[in-house]
Amino acid sequence: MIIKFLEQNGPANTRVIYEYVNRHDKNGIQSHALSNVLSKNPSIKATHTERVKGITDNSYELTVWKVD
Repeated sequence: MIIKFLEQNGPANTRVIYEYVNRHDKNGIQSHALSNVLSKNPSIKATHTERVKGITDNSYELTVWKVD
């Protein structure tokens, strides 16, 4: 599911992938489990990090992933 999403939509950060999986999979996934899947799958590579704003105007970095 994640590989197909990245192939169709191009690189995406962890939050976008998390929201997609939880919207389209009846079981969903927890964020720490998603990070584990992304980092251990040899077909998926981290490209860079990007800074995003949170709800309270704090910003934080998320990893951007792509299919290799």
